[in-house]
Amino acid sequence: MSSEIDVTSAQIVNAPDVRQWRETAKITRVSFDGATTRIAFDKQDGPNRWPDVRPAGWDGDLQYTMWLFLQIHDKWVGSGFIQMWHGRDGSGSAADPDVPSTYHDHWYYGTRWAPMHEHGAIKPGELIGFMVTSGNARDSVGPFGPKERSNIVVVKAADNATYTFDREPAPQPVSVAQPNTGGVSPVVTVDLQAVMTKLATMDAKLDEIVAASARLSAIFKDIQQHGLPR
Repeated sequence: MSSEIDVTSAQIVNAPDVRQWRETAKITRVSFDGATTRIAFDKQDGPNRWPDVRPAGWDGDLQYTMWLFLQIHDKWVGSGFIQMWHGRDGSGSAADPDVPSTYHDHWYYGTRWAPMHEHGAIKPGELIGFMVTSGNARDSVGPFGPKERSNIVVVKAADNATYTFDREPAPQPVSVAQPNTGGVSPVVTVDLQAVMTKLATMDAKLDEIVAASARLSAIFKDIQQHGLPR
């Protein structure tokens, strides 16, 4: 299942307050294969991907951070946990699984994530939320890159499951049909002879109206002078 969490109403712990960061990315898939947690999103790769950042003292770069949200006392509480560099497949391996049933040991194991550390192990079927943010959000260390985030998706916890989410279609421009002119601007042609003929006809009609008006004027004047005929 998929559901959005209103990040503005969530509690953020031991991480930057991302509630005012711009939501520029959409999560498209969350998967667990018994060993690895993977999150795919549309700013992960490609020319518009989030840029790499290098935390102080590191020899390599990071691109984004995986977040987890738990429901604690009817409130969503979340933090940034897993530091991901560009091209990293996911978190966990067959030798050291990192899937929902182990998160209490691997993700929110200490008091610095209170009250998440009191939650205990995640139960199968429990609703949990995921988000990604640019840069290094773990422990609020930074750098944070462009300070952008994804939406939050909610799934039923399982150690073996795949959830996919449709991307919102990009707005499409409205196309207006244009005449096929072969790349040449259309030329408007006017039949001047027809126009002149029409004007001449209108002019003759006007002359008739003027003549009729003159005749009516003469009759009216004669009536004024001599009265109506008996």
